[in-house]
Amino acid sequence: MCPKPILSLLSIEKNISQELFETIEGYLNGSLSESDRLQFEAKLNSDPSLQEKIEEVRTILSNIETAVLKEKLDSFHTDIPVQLDDTSELSKNSKKSWYYVAGIAASIALLTALYFGVSGNTTPEKLFEEYFKPDPGLPTTMGTTTDFSFYEAMVDYKKGAYASAIEKWEALLPSKIKGDTLPYFLGVAHLANDNEEKAISYLHPLSQQGTTSFIKETDYYLGLAYLKANDIDNAKKLLASSGTQEALDLLAKLNE
Repeated sequence: MCPKPILSLLSIEKNISQELFETIEGYLNGSLSESDRLQFEAKLNSDPSLQEKIEEVRTILSNIETAVLKEKLDSFHTDIPVQLDDTSELSKNSKKSWYYVAGIAASIALLTALYFGVSGNTTPEKLFEEYFKPDPGLPTTMGTTTDFSFYEAMVDYKKGAYASAIEKWEALLPSKIKGDTLPYFLGVAHLANDNEEKAISYLHPLSQQGTTSFIKETDYYLGLAYLKANDIDNAKKLLASSGTQEALDLLAKLNE
């Protein structure tokens, strides 16, 4: 039977991805590499909400440890059936240990399955990977000097060299190029480059304006950015606002 402390965890709101859960667990038990620890601490300093997630994971791990201890103590008071020729104290203790380990392993496996979903296919990361495909970009026809810089970056973007494209496009921002094309592609490029926070910083203002010629695409990618950031509520709102077929399909999966 799954221990009561573990059962109580199942009521915790599912707002931590499995990847983040494992990172926080590594941070708490000191198993992260030095570079990963420094990177996580830097993110912790810039995102106060991470502290709440750390405490939530700490609670989960503490309850698991409590369940392990309780089951271990209970095992000393439980008679374990043995074979007729299995009478030595060593054999009895080994059999008790086996049942104890198997019970705890089953309990933790059940917790993991119920907390993250049995199939593992409905996590935000899995859905993001399934639905995110970068905008195909614009035809790279180069014209004026300013356009040349923009389209040179577009070539990098189409080749998947997102960091290079971002660097060149962001260099154009001080020139105050009018229109929504530049911030739109910067947002998508940052999202493709695994930086959902920067993507949101470019796409959110465009979505708020509501005047962009590709508002549906903007809301779709902004919804994906929120999904990657594990902000499911905002992701659902933006996907519903987009109304594209991909957005509606993804929204249906999020609502399952």
